[in-house]
Amino acid sequence: MLSYLAMASAAVCSNIVNRTEEEEIVRPVAQKYAQEIEVLKEETRSMLLATRGKLAETLNLFDVIERLGIAHHFEKEIDEIFDQIYNENSNFEGDDYNDELFTCALQFRLLRIHEEDILEDALDFSTTHLKFATPHLNSPLKEQVTHALEQS
Repeated sequence: MLSYLAMASAAVCSNIVNRTEEEEIVRPVAQKYAQEIEVLKEETRSMLLATRGKLAETLNLFDVIERLGIAHHFEKEIDEIFDQIYNENSNFEGDDYNDELFTCALQFRLLRIHEEDILEDALDFSTTHLKFATPHLNSPLKEQVTHALEQS
């Protein structure tokens, strides 16, 4: 019985020594990777700031960051930039929209992901423009638009 306890305690001590040795090997590697991750995060933040004012580039970068699954590291920056984009382009007009459907669709998708009130704004936008256009329409389209406006 004593030899069994001695063998068991020797095995436990051996495991403790092995784990300590493993930690000594793993810790420096983990620290090196943690430092590299921080450098990459700062580079990505710099890229986010560099694309401000360039709608298509900013949206493409957001899309890549989200697809890589690292957006949670940049939530503050992304939210600030989305607020800026949304406030500056709330009527979704301008060269970026006229030139490229992809940019418009990407912005719509990303804004929906970030819970902006696109649906209400789209409804307001379309209602306003349809009311303005109704007097200039021909029948039967005029009746359909009038009926749709009465429903909303």
